[in-house]
Amino acid sequence: MEFNISGTEVYGLEKAIKASGNPMRTMIETGPLEEKDMARAFRLGQTHHGEGHDNFLKGIIVQMNVTAPLFWWKQAQRYHWFDFVSSQSTMHCLLKFS
Repeated sequence: MEFNISGTEVYGLEKAIKASGNPMRTMIETGPLEEKDMARAFRLGQTHHGEGHDNFLKGIIVQMNVTAPLFWWKQAQRYHWFDFVSSQSTMHCLLKFS
């Protein structure tokens, strides 16, 4: 079985980048993204894990369809960096698989 990612959609990117500056603001900015917002998000995204400076990344949602071999899914579940919305059921489709 080949590995394939399709149907990718990204949500909340601009708002998350804008919100990355909120900790240092006295007034929340809601205007369009500026170059300074992009530079700050890039800088914060490069910080070490666990420092909390990259928290704005949690506001970015990426949805996709993944086709992958079983061994990949076992590893993906182990390191849990995503949530399953739905998956193909081996139990319900066993006789249909070749």
